Amino acid sequence: MVHAFQHMGIPRFVLTDDMKSVVLHRDLEGHPVWQKDYETFMKTVGFETKLCKPRHPSARAFGYDAASTE
Repeated sequence: MVHAFQHMGIPRFVLTDDMKSVVLHRDLEGHPVWQKDYETFMKTVGFETKLCKPRHPSARAFGYDAASTE
């Protein structure tokens, strides 16, 4: 991410799925509990993370299309 941010700038948000390097689990209300290093990285760099809905691969495809430079 750091290299991408250096090359393209810092986005307002990043779209990702519930991988363990980003989200430890969801609380009782469904909010993500961020992995501490990732949470620190988000706050330090200044972006938010939006998570794809579980079992909805089309949401990730939209993120890839939106990030395309072609």
